[in-house]
Amino acid sequence: MASGPGPPRPYTSESFPVRLRGRATGWVAGCSKIGGVLAQGLALMALVPAFAVAAGAVAIPMVGAVLLVAIFGHETRGRDLRELEAGPSPELTSQRS
Repeated sequence: MASGPGPPRPYTSESFPVRLRGRATGWVAGCSKIGGVLAQGLALMALVPAFAVAAGAVAIPMVGAVLLVAIFGHETRGRDLRELEAGPSPELTSQRS
């Protein structure tokens, strides 16, 4: 989810334990830059793919990310960061069962 601009980043950081949050957020931000560097490299070498190929290269990972968040994601709104380390809220656990 962190491949796009800013909005998903707070959720991404809240998904990691407090003691690892800074490092994990840095890794996520760094890894999200790989696509931009790759795209510029392809453009410099005049290897620009067709629009459908480029759209698929973006859409397929995003669909995968949405599925992973839908399956494994947890609600973080209004919860204390230390509480997030304990796991999903009891309300969320009862909703999934």
